[in-house]
Amino acid sequence: MVSFSKRASVCTELPPPGSLFRGCRWCCREASLAMAIRVWGSTLRKTRRLWQAGEAGARQSHALAVADERFQRYASPVPSTVDHTAVLGRPETKVTTLPNGLRVASESDLSAATATVGVWIDAGSRFESASTNGTAHFLEHMIFKGTKRRSMRQLEEEVENMGGHLNAYTSREQTTYYAKVLKKDVPVAVDILADILQNSRFDDDRVTRERQVILREMEEVEGQVDEVMFDHLHATAFQHSSLGRTILGPAANIRSITKANLQDYIRTHYTAPRMVSP
Repeated sequence: MVSFSKRASVCTELPPPGSLFRGCRWCCREASLAMAIRVWGSTLRKTRRLWQAGEAGARQSHALAVADERFQRYASPVPSTVDHTAVLGRPETKVTTLPNGLRVASESDLSAATATVGVWIDAGSRFESASTNGTAHFLEHMIFKGTKRRSMRQLEEEVENMGGHLNAYTSREQTTYYAKVLKKDVPVAVDILADILQNSRFDDDRVTRERQVILREMEEVEGQVDEVMFDHLHATAFQHSSLGRTILGPAANIRSITKANLQDYIRTHYTAPRMVSP
């Protein structure tokens, strides 16, 4: 039986055992109904938010599927099929390590009539000190000036008679010597590369003459805006390190480099484990 106190209309009936509500069964029914309404409303709001999020995701996916011209300059966010036949059809590169540590990287193409052989040496301007900066590039110039077996003229004529091309370049990371010849002349090209790397003479008069050539080359480089900007970029990004120096080196170093400096650089850096011969 439900009873009310005289002072206020407050339900005094004890709640059923195990009930979560404080009040009579009528109050419990009203509270249950109110909770059900709140739960239903909360579920409805969550459903609406999920639907709105799904609609927004669909719009975003559609936007990604439409090519945006802002990204067309370099790539497109739309997946596309790419033909890799040209890459997969190339011959496999095989790397063989000789007992002295020299690595030989070879690619065989039986249909090719020409071949390129060279020596890539892990010895660029980054391996120089402030006092020896420019030695790697100076050595690249001197390497073709004659050996104990071939004079400079004999070296040039031998390459020209084969219809080949002999060249070199120096970077901050490496120095490279390579030759392009007919495939039948590969043994001769290998012999020439081995000769210039092991038996170069570095005559004093040739060193003096080449010093002037490099100084003129430096003047030409200083007139090229892109080269100057690139050198300044390295000097800023790699401050207080060898990578921040130029490849040609300062003019003072070029004027002071001697035959002994070149020979010492070869003994130190031109070692088999630091070479790759493709």
